[in-house]
Amino acid sequence: MPAVKTQETKHLHAYFTEKDFKIDVSGDKPDESLNEWIAQFEEDKYRALFHLGFKEKAAWFTPSLDYIYHIAELLIKKISQQPDLEFSRETVQVDLSQDELNQLKEMLPFVIGMEYV
Repeated sequence: MPAVKTQETKHLHAYFTEKDFKIDVSGDKPDESLNEWIAQFEEDKYRALFHLGFKEKAAWFTPSLDYIYHIAELLIKKISQQPDLEFSRETVQVDLSQDELNQLKEMLPFVIGMEYV
């Protein structure tokens, strides 16, 4: 019986370096729905991550992308709780409690560069 070819689902992967993170696409050609996000991450990965935090989780999230998605959600939550956001816009600083930092460390999936997180 011949093997049935299935279309491989494309995913975005995040991996970490000493200073930041990188985004990579699995498979040969990304799905059309990913092209917009790939372009946004190539243009400005931090802005793209911020905007991704406002979206619902998608099927193409890998555990590593889900992890940075959670960080973006947490950042948005913390920024929205700033009382003087209208005045401080670009200079807002977000502080995390020790519990939040510990939770982020515990949530970290097995991913390339996890030792840098």
